[in-house]
Amino acid sequence: ICVKRAMIESANIVYLVADSTKIGKSSFASLGALSLIDYLITDAEIKQEEIEMLQQNDIKMIIA
Repeated sequence: ICVKRAMIESANIVYLVADSTKIGKSSFASLGALSLIDYLITDAEIKQEEIEMLQQNDIKMIIA
């Protein structure tokens, strides 16, 4: 995980791809805080409150 986190921190732009069922859930592994993400690519089932939370954290959305 340390290598992946170093890659994220050295990137100019960070894209996270996750389906909407993963948003707001805890997981076994973490690669860092929301502040590391620039764009989230997800599906159209994302909830409005999740969109608002991500926007408040300056994360741009791409709905695929």
